[in-house]
Amino acid sequence: MKQPFAERCAATGEFEPIDLAFADFMLRFARAPECEELYLAALFASRAVRLSHSCCPLRELAGMLFPETPAEGQRQFRLPGCDAWLERLSAPALAAAVSRYPACRDAGFPTPLAIDDAGRLYLQRYLVYELQVAQAVMHRARRPEHPPELPPGAFDALFINYRNGAAEDRPDFQRLAALAAASRDFTVISGGPGTGKTTVVAALLALEFARAPELRVALCAPTGKAQARLGEALREDGLKIGTAEAIRRRILELAPSTIDRLIGSAPLTHRTKYHAGNPLPFDLVIVDESSMVSLPLMARLMQALAPETRLILLGDPNQLASVESGAVLADICDSGKRNAFSGAIREAYLRQSPGVFLAEPDDARPLTGALAELTHNFRFDTAPAIGEVSSAIKLLQDGATPEKIEGLTDFIHHQQNDDFRTIAVTRDQLSARLRQELARELPGKRGCFLRLAELAEAGTAEALTEAFGLLNAFKVLAAVRRGPFGVEELNRLIRELFHWKSDDTPGMPVMILANDRLTGLSNGDIGLFWKDLAGSGAIRIYFPGFERSFLAAELPEHEPVFAMTIHKSQGSGFSRALLVLPDGDSPVLTRELLYTGITRASKEVVLWSTPAVTRLMLERRTRRASGLQARLAEA
Repeated sequence: MKQPFAERCAATGEFEPIDLAFADFMLRFARAPECEELYLAALFASRAVRLSHSCCPLRELAGMLFPETPAEGQRQFRLPGCDAWLERLSAPALAAAVSRYPACRDAGFPTPLAIDDAGRLYLQRYLVYELQVAQAVMHRARRPEHPPELPPGAFDALFINYRNGAAEDRPDFQRLAALAAASRDFTVISGGPGTGKTTVVAALLALEFARAPELRVALCAPTGKAQARLGEALREDGLKIGTAEAIRRRILELAPSTIDRLIGSAPLTHRTKYHAGNPLPFDLVIVDESSMVSLPLMARLMQALAPETRLILLGDPNQLASVESGAVLADICDSGKRNAFSGAIREAYLRQSPGVFLAEPDDARPLTGALAELTHNFRFDTAPAIGEVSSAIKLLQDGATPEKIEGLTDFIHHQQNDDFRTIAVTRDQLSARLRQELARELPGKRGCFLRLAELAEAGTAEALTEAFGLLNAFKVLAAVRRGPFGVEELNRLIRELFHWKSDDTPGMPVMILANDRLTGLSNGDIGLFWKDLAGSGAIRIYFPGFERSFLAAELPEHEPVFAMTIHKSQGSGFSRALLVLPDGDSPVLTRELLYTGITRASKEVVLWSTPAVTRLMLERRTRRASGLQARLAEA
């Protein structure tokens, strides 16, 4: 028979069956069928992970009315007070179910639930993940720096084909980031799209291969799409960086991998080929798009590194966090001061760029000095409105006043520039507006999908190359999957507007929805239905480079991708983007989603949104409960 407190919790509708089942299990496991405090702790710990948090901040929850903002007719109940709740969970009778950190560390984390001294409640596994990441980062961050010995003018030669993004007496943070990464065993290089993170990697690799030609380097990213984009960007920068041809060849030979492939993740398990007992055979590991890496995946990667392996994380902490638990990159970036480098690194930089002002760091936190941030956006030099809007969103402070939110909303909705336009589109206008936008001709170019149909009719390899270029030139991005403004409806409308009737029509773009070891395809890969280039008459699906093509029956789960969600677009870049937001609220509508969508495009953004929805997104930040930042800042 259900306890009254269990029925009360289920009646709120705030918990999924898995949360309720875990809470029931914990009562049976602890042999405490009437312990409401344990039931609630288990319930909220499970719910926290399901909502992508690493932990549940018990001290913040304690004593509050729940749900905090009830729906109409929804009954609230008051949670236990903090001291009483913690005291009950610490009782000897519950010792098999709940333990206190750090005492439980010496016992090998024996209980399903754990609470730390700050009152953070964890599913035991997630506390272990957090500690593994913190330990791996601090182990490397504390090691001595070794700035490379560089001849005068070395950076000028390295960056000879690049514009300097800094004023004459100010530091060039691309060069500083490359120097810091070459000097340290752990470095984060953060910055928005177009700030030159991959350029820094190319410069760093040139420095590294010059002093250690046999250095073993691994490049990786969280998704197949991000892996492919890293490879493309590095090939481009590898050709531009100023270095010897032998070193350039080494850079161009590097083939990025997904993190899962790198560490040998076994499907549907937490087991990996590489781990602390069998570490990866690399001297340096570089991870791109680190904001997309969840806490569990980052922990598995760091466990797979040998103690002496250096680690560099690249990414934009202002973008969307990982789908799974944690916000690892943001936590790391917030645990120290950015662009505050040690005396040794400042001296090495000033030998290359005398006369530049470099402030001494005024932050004693351990990761200060390991956090490089690129601040100049080269991509938006030719699209200033995109740059201004994205920068204003990024710089909006937590707790911004309603006046500031309203001012930024007005600023966004008054944009009618060549590179940024905002339009409020109603449901009954959607189809006509979509036809108008998609058929719009740019100077010398047909509308994207009109041209795609023409290329598919030609069916040649040259036409296929141009078609893939079109997919990178323009994309419809939506905030949600369902509803009149969602991906599913937008894909249906686009197919209807351009008469793409069957799923295997030549020219139909499709996205892979699951990793597949048999085909080697990854979640997020995009291909095109096309006439067999070998002339068999069959319709095949080709992927960029044409090395891989498949019959439709051979593909893993996939769907048409005229439009895609902003979440799926992360790690991609397009020349132009139509950004479609719903006309009402949704839990996914956040400031980070708006920023990520806008920064997918380099030349033009058309934003379909109402002022009310834009204002709501600016007000709502993604907040992930975690103890990682505190552990790194206080280590």
